[in-house]
Amino acid sequence: MRSGQGSWLRIFYSGQKLSAAEAAFFFEDLSNMLSAGLSLGAALRCLEGASGSRTLARACAHMLRSLDRGLSLGQAMGECGIFEECALRALNAAGKAGQISRSARALAEYYHASDEVGHQLAGAMGYPLFVLVILLLVAGYISFEIVPRLGSLLPQSTFSGPLTGGMLRLACTVRMQWPFWLGIVLLIVGGLWLVQRTEPLVFSGWQARCPFVGRLIRDRELAMGFFLLSLMLKSGITLDESLAEAAVASGGRTRYHMNSCRTRLVSGQMLSSAFLQDAYFPSWVGETLRVGELSGCLDEYFFRGYQLCRRSLESRVKRVVDFLQPALILLCAGVMALLVFAFFRPLYGNLANIGMMHP
Repeated sequence: MRSGQGSWLRIFYSGQKLSAAEAAFFFEDLSNMLSAGLSLGAALRCLEGASGSRTLARACAHMLRSLDRGLSLGQAMGECGIFEECALRALNAAGKAGQISRSARALAEYYHASDEVGHQLAGAMGYPLFVLVILLLVAGYISFEIVPRLGSLLPQSTFSGPLTGGMLRLACTVRMQWPFWLGIVLLIVGGLWLVQRTEPLVFSGWQARCPFVGRLIRDRELAMGFFLLSLMLKSGITLDESLAEAAVASGGRTRYHMNSCRTRLVSGQMLSSAFLQDAYFPSWVGETLRVGELSGCLDEYFFRGYQLCRRSLESRVKRVVDFLQPALILLCAGVMALLVFAFFRPLYGNLANIGMMHP
């Protein structure tokens, strides 16, 4: 942070960031107002009054005061503490090149796309998480209330069976040791949160190895990095500086691999060769950039890379949805089948025997 006067606002917001929808609203309206001929100060005053978000309205008011103190738009936004690093670096580059309106329009498109993908991902994960929570609650109720009562009704001969005996032992373990297992889960969650805060690169490496999640995170980081590279090159920033800024904004493992490509570029390699030598990046990235280098339109080809990564992200989200929904249905069906074969079938046989003994 370049000025101590913005520190109170960071404390007040406590790390709160704008949502993708709010950021898209801000940058789209800012671009429209600047294109219509309004000054930056007048545009921010209009946004302060028109914004439906109190957080964004307060941020606009603070940015106006920062501009009066002689700061650039990027510096003023940085003091607020509510904008992502990607947007700050893009606006800093745009301010140097006098392309704030154009860059704000591109950021609006980026955040609109991010908001759409976010809604898709939330919809993809919301339903499975809801079903999983309900399933866990039902399993707990069955273990604490249903299984003990059913066990008292079953004949002793069924207890030696692998299915019925195993279910009874599992239910007993859950009833007796649930505080221990809950503590283990909370300890794991707390440990992951601590690693994420203290060692983000290590945590990102763990995430990248997770099925489904790893590819989703990589596509999102690549999309952010390629978008920022395209924007900065269009704003006249050198390729070396653009790579350095995009690496920081991408975060995670992508930051490390982009910095490796930047090192190869500085040592004299072609940019496409630097990306092709790194297995972290899909092969089409290097091939696409080779065409961009030959045509002299790297900024356009980085933007195409951003579009391809975004489409890949949307496609993977759809595949996750298509996989999770039937998997959860099968899981619920499996639980019901276990209950039927472990308890209700032996119980029905016992009742039938009692009926035969007492006509």
